[in-house]
Amino acid sequence: MLIIRLTLTICLLFFSALLFGQFATVWQSPVPVAESEFGYRGPRIMLRADGQPVVLWGRSSSAMDSIFVAVGDGMGGFAKPKGLPSAGIEPFVNSNEGPSIAVNGNDIYVAFGSLSNNHGFVVHSGDGGETWGPAIQATGLGTQLSLISIATDRNGGAHVAYLDLAGFVPAYWYTRSEDGISWTDPVPVNTSTPGVVCECCWADLLVSGDTVQIFFRNNDSNLRDIRVVRSVDGGLTFSVQMDLDPTDWEIFGCPVAGPDALTLGDSVYAVFMSGATSPAQVYLASFDPHHWIYGQTRLISPRLSRLQKVPRLAGSGNALGAVWTETGGLPSKGRVLISQDGVNGLKGTTFALGDSTRMLNVPDIAYADGVFHVVYEQDNQVWYQRSDATSGQDEEITSLPGLTLYPQPAINGLQRVHWPDAPAAWHAQWLSLDGRLGKLVSLSGPGPHELEGGEGMGGWLFTTGDQSTWRPVVSSPLRD
Repeated sequence: MLIIRLTLTICLLFFSALLFGQFATVWQSPVPVAESEFGYRGPRIMLRADGQPVVLWGRSSSAMDSIFVAVGDGMGGFAKPKGLPSAGIEPFVNSNEGPSIAVNGNDIYVAFGSLSNNHGFVVHSGDGGETWGPAIQATGLGTQLSLISIATDRNGGAHVAYLDLAGFVPAYWYTRSEDGISWTDPVPVNTSTPGVVCECCWADLLVSGDTVQIFFRNNDSNLRDIRVVRSVDGGLTFSVQMDLDPTDWEIFGCPVAGPDALTLGDSVYAVFMSGATSPAQVYLASFDPHHWIYGQTRLISPRLSRLQKVPRLAGSGNALGAVWTETGGLPSKGRVLISQDGVNGLKGTTFALGDSTRMLNVPDIAYADGVFHVVYEQDNQVWYQRSDATSGQDEEITSLPGLTLYPQPAINGLQRVHWPDAPAAWHAQWLSLDGRLGKLVSLSGPGPHELEGGEGMGGWLFTTGDQSTWRPVVSSPLRD
């Protein structure tokens, strides 16, 4: 009997180390953003000044496509979606290439293209998405336009890059506005790069003062690599360019995938997919924007048995996260990779978003104040998931002195917890072996309290704080 009990204790200690030593970021359960009647195509997410998520997506129908925005309600859910004005224009909407969104404080801009109207339009809200102005045409006359990307600056102005297919010579153009209403004459973007641009791949923009950087997939005789161009005169000219993609992907067709970029410290990073080696994988490129010096490009999470596509990037300070769609057998999955050590930590084990047994598509990611926010398509709905506010790879999960959890291991899934120093209100939450938070149990006083485990293998986390900002702590195993 002693040998059996020692074996159980050793197994438990191993399991505790496995469960709590490897998982630094804890993900809350998925939350639906809206009912399926509002559609689900191409969700994008950004954050308001108060930290509430702002989610954008499109609805496809036989009559007219629609664009919706939903804002977090402050309680973990979302307010009823608002349909954005489109001036009677049919927006271009699909999963990979729908409308784009940019947020600066409470200034929110949404940009959409229209193949039937051949123009790009921008809708602006100055109050965090509560009310919206009219759809304003932002692009030049005679444009055969499909894709449009938007960014904001620190003054609340808007910057747009759009794809012009006029004359069957794909090109990106740039325009800007201080108020979302009056737009400057468009300026060609890719004059310094060889060939043309990819005819169905989106662009991304970074704006800081008079410096505008635009990232896109180029097409030089079917060599479809990732380029960045720079303007230092407020977008009047884009005279210099850089190749961020040494993989040299040559493809006789459109990959329908552009880059996503952000500034982190003194460097700029961009994620993109490349199929130079089969299957396509997600790469991370870096460069020094101040001296215009290329850094490196590397795979961030190689899974050579699965195709990776449509990556997005978010972060600030030392926090960095990437999401992408991964296929290879059914169903397709959404993967997220989180680092609390900047770009150096963006590697290793990924986390499967949503219900990993069901098809998931086109995740997007945002970050602020210690929390990663993710949206994605699944089950013909838009879903939202967030990380715990205080979990992190540099954070140690400690014990609560005097707390005992017994028996170890559980019998028929049941355990008791006793904590002599417990406050009037505290909580236990189930954490599965794959990092998913399960049931939350409210506790009162020392106990003992009976706990029934969640689904699958896992263990209990305990907290004395508000669940929106809690620091999880796990009890040490009870030893005889």
